[in-house]
Amino acid sequence: MKHVFYIHSPITYLVAVSVCQYLKLSAEDVLFICDGFYRSDKDITAIDISRYNSGGAVDRILKTIKHFNKATYIDQVIDGFIGQHNFTAYVPVMRQVEKIMVTHEKCAGFHFIEEGLADYYYGETLSSFSITNAKSSWRLSLRKSHQRKEIFRQIIALLRGYNQKLQTLPFSYSCYTHFNQVKFFGIDTHAFPMADAGKRVIIPLVCSRDNTDAALKPDNKVVWIGDNGVDFYGYGKELYLQGIREGLIAYLKRRGQKELLVKFHRGESKEMREAQLNLFRENGIEVRLIADNVIMEELLLTAENVKVCGVYSSLLYYAAIMGHTALSIYELLKKDYFKSLEGKNMSFFWSKVKDISAES
Repeated sequence: MKHVFYIHSPITYLVAVSVCQYLKLSAEDVLFICDGFYRSDKDITAIDISRYNSGGAVDRILKTIKHFNKATYIDQVIDGFIGQHNFTAYVPVMRQVEKIMVTHEKCAGFHFIEEGLADYYYGETLSSFSITNAKSSWRLSLRKSHQRKEIFRQIIALLRGYNQKLQTLPFSYSCYTHFNQVKFFGIDTHAFPMADAGKRVIIPLVCSRDNTDAALKPDNKVVWIGDNGVDFYGYGKELYLQGIREGLIAYLKRRGQKELLVKFHRGESKEMREAQLNLFRENGIEVRLIADNVIMEELLLTAENVKVCGVYSSLLYYAAIMGHTALSIYELLKKDYFKSLEGKNMSFFWSKVKDISAES
């Protein structure tokens, strides 16, 4: 039996490594399909499927033509690894690639692995069941000019192999809790609250490699975790910067601290990164950047007494359950940022993460 994991973020990579160790899987039987986050370790085969979107404009066009049918492309990636064997799939949720994986003709079963805060919410809404198409309207009409682009996008998706039957698979893990043999691998007892308790497996989070670079040690330091709300959701840039100024920078000044480690969100644009760095410079704060490919959760596992600050990143929650101090500037950004939390019970989060304005 082979084992195929879908990796799209630092935390899914780290959880996947932890699941492999927990289940004592042989490295030669494991494949990591990486899409958006890639790390190659010598023992496990990792294939970066996002590479067909890399290169120059002409190169990207040629790759898109070659791999136009995404379902066929993913099937080929899996077939090239498993040979004649069946496999078990490990997925964070059910987006497009994950749906292709679990419906592969040689997929003998599948499990869910923790990917972040989405695995901690209790209760579902129409919005939570349709996150994959969060920006789409519930109604489309050719008569409405602003919707024609979305209609075209959906037609292209169909031509790329995302047929209607595939799309009917629900997004949320909660819809699969009564499937025989499906398990839910999490790193905290609050993970997967809507799954059958007997199917939840709490595993220890492990480091995939040693972090020996002293410059990366966040012990006794303050770390800022960037947010991509401005770039992804279109929230106000000035509101975000004002929140940083009145929340994070005010906190640093109260502590007489002039040094800050910064870990930007991978989805933050160059413009937003520069805007934050300029704000820190204007206030006399010395910044050291943590690279995008560094897994922050991995650093926190072995660090001591870190102050982790952000908005409502899963990193804040993970920092708190690892014994660090997690602080949020959310209260200063609620005018825009409440939209992302509508219908979500965040009590588990706010029981661990504190308002930065109330901290000395």
